[in-house]
Amino acid sequence: MSKKVSVLFSGELPPDSIHGVSLSNELNIKILEEFYDVDIHKEYSSLLLHSNYGLEKFKLFTTNLYNFLLLVLGKKYKFLYITMSTTRFGKVKFLIYVLMFHYLNGGKIVTHIHRGDLFKRPRKSKFVKFYLTFLFSYCYRVILLSRKDDFFLKSFTKYRNRYFVLDNTVSFNYFQWRHKRLFQNGKCNYIFLSNYLEEKGILLLISVFEKLPSGYKLHCYGNFANKNIEDFLKTSSFKNVVINGPIFNDKKLEAISNADCLILPSFNEGKPLVILEAISVGTPVITFDVGFMSELLPSNYPFLLKNISASVLESAIRNFENYTMEEKVYLSNNLIKYFDANFSVEKHRDDLLNIFTI
Repeated sequence: MSKKVSVLFSGELPPDSIHGVSLSNELNIKILEEFYDVDIHKEYSSLLLHSNYGLEKFKLFTTNLYNFLLLVLGKKYKFLYITMSTTRFGKVKFLIYVLMFHYLNGGKIVTHIHRGDLFKRPRKSKFVKFYLTFLFSYCYRVILLSRKDDFFLKSFTKYRNRYFVLDNTVSFNYFQWRHKRLFQNGKCNYIFLSNYLEEKGILLLISVFEKLPSGYKLHCYGNFANKNIEDFLKTSSFKNVVINGPIFNDKKLEAISNADCLILPSFNEGKPLVILEAISVGTPVITFDVGFMSELLPSNYPFLLKNISASVLESAIRNFENYTMEEKVYLSNNLIKYFDANFSVEKHRDDLLNIFTI
C-alpha cells in the first residue's frame, strides 16, 4: 500500500472527547497512518449537550459541517472513514456528511458503527429499513460491531458484500499490566469507569452499594455528563462509594489492573472498550447482558447478568465477594485467554487494513 492514498477521517477523538468510541477511533487512525495519508476532521460533541437539541448544539453542528466542507472541497480523497452516530440528530448529520462527500468529492465511503442498539428499531420499522438501505447504498464498506448485525442487514439489503465485522481491541501494551493477582477472600476492590450518565447505570450501582454492609468499597471514575447527576454525586455523602473525576492513560490502566472487579451496569451498550481493557489484564467484570456484551466474554461467564435489576446486581456482587482466591484467579486467567484468542491488536490491525483494501 502507498502513503499517497488519501483518507479523510471524520469522528470524535481524544483529548476533546474521551469515551470508548473516540479511543477506538484513535487506535484505528494510528494503524491507517502507517499506510495512508490521513487527514482528520475532528468532531466535537460536549457531554453537557447530551440529549440537548437547543441552539448551542445547532451552532456546534454548523461549525463541524463548515470545517468538513472545507476539507471535502480542498482535496481529493480515496476514502472517507466516518463514524455513524445512533442518535436521531446524529443520523441526520451523518446522512448530510455522506451525501456531501459523495457528490462533492467522489471517493469511497467507509462507515463505522460502534453501537449495538442501531438495529433494534429497524426490525419493526419499514421506514428505517428504507433509510438504512438508502444510506448504505452510498457506502463502499460498513463496519459493524457484531455478526448479529451482519446477519440482520443481509436479510433486507442487497449490499451483502459491504458489511464487515471489526472487533475492538486496546491500544496499550496489556502484557506489562498483567501480574499475579493478589485476590483476597472478601473485602474486594470494585471500580466503575464510565461517564456519569443514567444509562450507564451509575445511580443504580450506587443505590446497590449503599445497601451493602460497610466494608464494601466502590471507586468511581468518569466525566460529569449531566448537571443533575453531577450535583447529586457532588453533594451526597456515601458510606461505600467514592466519586472521582476521569483518569487517563497509565493511571486508568493501573486502576483497572489493581481492581479485583470492574462493574459496568449499563442499560444499553455495544461492545464497550472498558470491558476489553479489563479482561485484557485479567480483571473480572460484572455487567448486564445488553447489546453485544455476551460476545466480549467467554460462554457461561457467571457475572454476565441476564436481568437488569438492583437485586440481581446486588446478588452478583455478593456472589463475587464469596468466591475463593483460587476461583477468582481461575476467572482472571480465563478472561486473559479469551482476550488473546479473540481481541489481540494483531488481529484487529489485519482486519482493519483488509477493509480498506480496494
